[in-house]
Amino acid sequence: MECVVCGADNLKQLCCIKMEKYMSISFSYEEVIGKCDECGESEHMKETDKNYLEAFEFAKPRIVKMLIGHLAIQKLSRPYIERVLGIRQRTIEKWLVEGCSDGELVLLKIIHLHPELLIELDEIPKGE
Repeated sequence: MECVVCGADNLKQLCCIKMEKYMSISFSYEEVIGKCDECGESEHMKETDKNYLEAFEFAKPRIVKMLIGHLAIQKLSRPYIERVLGIRQRTIEKWLVEGCSDGELVLLKIIHLHPELLIELDEIPKGE
């Protein structure tokens, strides 16, 4: 591996465990850094991205469960959310059991952060 700054061909790989938090759910992954002996420059290696994405996918079911649980605490029922969003019945149950896509996770996060949007959506006359 070649240093992007000085071009030296002697990068050392350093590994450390990093903690990350998405909403209130913590997860860890291995960060891999290439450090140049010549100029001291360091950079993230491709393995870091792969490790992060794998750890995030592993944590995603806990994140989904936390977000859906929070909506229930706010007295927003699953059928109500599904009706307002125009998604199939039991979709939220499916997300809990089978997981959800990144886009569906973003939708849950938006609803979690701004539940008032559901009320506004519900007030829009149908067909508009």
